[in-house]
Amino acid sequence: MKTPLSTRHGAEASILMVTLCTIAIIGLALLAYLTLVTNQNQLVTRSQVWNLCMPVLEAGIEEALAHCNANFQSNMVSDGWTLSGSCYALSNRLDDCYYEVSISTNLPYEIISTGYCPMAGSSGYVKRTVKVTTVNPSLFSSALIFLDSLDLKGNNVLADSYDSTDPAKSTSGRYDAAKAGDKGDVFAMGGVKDDLKLGNANIWGHLTTGPVASPYLGPNGAVGDVAWQTAGNTGILSNWWSNDLNLTLPEINPPFSAAPPPASGKVGGVKYNYVLGNGNYMMPSLDGPTIVTGDAVLYVTDVIKFGGKELIILPGASLTLYYGGTDADFGTILNQNTNPSTFQLYGLSSTTGVVGISGTDILTGVIYAPHAMVQMSGGGTIYGSVSAKSGKLNGNAMIHYDESLRNLPRIRGVIAASWIEL
Repeated sequence: MKTPLSTRHGAEASILMVTLCTIAIIGLALLAYLTLVTNQNQLVTRSQVWNLCMPVLEAGIEEALAHCNANFQSNMVSDGWTLSGSCYALSNRLDDCYYEVSISTNLPYEIISTGYCPMAGSSGYVKRTVKVTTVNPSLFSSALIFLDSLDLKGNNVLADSYDSTDPAKSTSGRYDAAKAGDKGDVFAMGGVKDDLKLGNANIWGHLTTGPVASPYLGPNGAVGDVAWQTAGNTGILSNWWSNDLNLTLPEINPPFSAAPPPASGKVGGVKYNYVLGNGNYMMPSLDGPTIVTGDAVLYVTDVIKFGGKELIILPGASLTLYYGGTDADFGTILNQNTNPSTFQLYGLSSTTGVVGISGTDILTGVIYAPHAMVQMSGGGTIYGSVSAKSGKLNGNAMIHYDESLRNLPRIRGVIAASWIEL
């Protein structure tokens, strides 16, 4: 029996419709899948480009910090930087990417850097922006500051504080054990160690180390406040040790490029190789008896080697000493003033060896040598502060930090204080 023509055409039409619908569904599915893959690829690409923006904007921040330190509060419109409204601005390209960075015109400097990188398959750019706040740091904010470690070398060490400008915290401007305070903070990225495991560290203040460093204090060592120490406790008072230290020490530049050398002479009937009055002095080596009678700034370019000789700073006088040699060997430094700011020693970037203070019972002053190891021997006492790459204290050394040092004029330059992505 023959199927009616209309019935066959209806069946064929149904099959065709089903086929077309199936093809349409498959096509839509393929389109959705391709769209999903395309979107995923775009997201992955954008994520990669977004990550690439970070080192680009960081380059802008580094350039801004270098500019601030090289031209601190002067000559900020230079080296491609322009004054744009209330900020100094600069842009620079790094291959296909570029950054735009600005520095506020007022202190503390605020840096805003934006990194731009091209989005593949598009004419647009992906960008990220970071704001950095800066501080003009004090170099002498703690008793001991070391980029590396403090080695006690089997001996005891005491770190505490006083204030030569406050009668409640000192006696006639001098340290008084009965008035000792707990601002004798110690910062050591590499921790406190003792190769011989015999010494004890008593830190009347906070101890801060790097994340992987451990504080070896000795069996009777202690870290804490005045009450903790005077009660005879050992160990570390809760919250007085932290291991989140991330420390940088700003560089020191030479104070000048030319100045006359000091002359020899007699003071009080005693002959000295070098007599420094008021003014600036420059010389290649400092290697003999020296006396300071005024407010002097001395730049020694090559060698400091005293041996058993003395450096004397008379009452009312002061010495700021910049050193460009590798090692420094001091004899006795006799500062007849009570304020440590009257003797300031600064090691430049070339001072990478040992700054040795030996043969002295008392040093009233501050030492800042970010690339050197400061070594003190002979049972000495420091009234002031020490900042260096590392430290080695022999012979039961004591460090009495003068809290008034926080008020010293701050250095020429800035460091980053905070970082936030906008």
